[in-house]
Amino acid sequence: MVSADKLACLYEKLLVKDSTKDLEIEMSDGVLRAHSAILVAGSAAIEGMLKHGLAAMESQQRLTWKEHTMEVGNFFLRLLYVGTVDEAEWCKAWGTEPCQEAPSILEIKTPNGQTKFAGRYKLLPERANGKPLWKKDDVKCSHWLFYCSGRWFVSNSQSKDKGFTEGKGWITSKLCDLMPDVATGWQRYDDALSSFVDDCDLSIGEPQPRVPLRLLLGSMEIAKMYMFEDLLEVLVEAVQGRVAFDTFDAILRAAIKIDSMPLRVYCTQYAIGAKHGVRELYLSNVLSPQVKAELAGTWGPSKPSAKRRKL
Repeated sequence: MVSADKLACLYEKLLVKDSTKDLEIEMSDGVLRAHSAILVAGSAAIEGMLKHGLAAMESQQRLTWKEHTMEVGNFFLRLLYVGTVDEAEWCKAWGTEPCQEAPSILEIKTPNGQTKFAGRYKLLPERANGKPLWKKDDVKCSHWLFYCSGRWFVSNSQSKDKGFTEGKGWITSKLCDLMPDVATGWQRYDDALSSFVDDCDLSIGEPQPRVPLRLLLGSMEIAKMYMFEDLLEVLVEAVQGRVAFDTFDAILRAAIKIDSMPLRVYCTQYAIGAKHGVRELYLSNVLSPQVKAELAGTWGPSKPSAKRRKL
């Protein structure tokens, strides 16, 4: 019997060997190549397009996925061929993400000082000053990563006792409105100098980087549009695991766009949970129009618009 690992290596070779590919896929920023047999095996819709659609009339078989980038296309094809992801194939283009997303785990590394604050911090359900809140995953201490006055701070139980209302701590970022794993310019308090110093060795990031949400949503849209049923099921499940306060609007908006009922139902059920805070988003009119319309059946109209003055 051939092992699964050897089969994966075989498909990996097919994925990277462009000279054997017979199909072009036009993306928004370039052209990818693929094996038509692989796409046909995953999608009856693709099979019909290549046999009877416009693509069948061309000398070079060609598909058009121009709503998506090469990055999304490469991610989708790797999933289709090998069933794995490769971090080296995507960049940290946070400006292209559909929303900011709070990592469930952050790791602080501070080798030059304030080492007691180093370690892993877990995302908590509650928020502080409208931003996510992390607590060090250690029962022996009470260390917190929180946002206040335009900066991230790492501090101890004193900050918690004051409701995280004071921008004080032993580690801080420069002014920013990004998540801490994306923020730059970290500083730590130097006990010898009695002041904060820049520390380029101090880092806050994910121990295991997540797949960017833009790749999951883009691939899910391709899978739904071209009926890659098996892959769609996997992608919907992965996206469901990313539904949170900060991602809720972007994910439900994507689910509505492609009419993914399993994901729409999941998001609606998530919204009903009071601890998730989605109702506050709904009542404050910060959600997308289509998302508000989706939730109107659950909670009724949000704040009514002001009455127009009549002459």
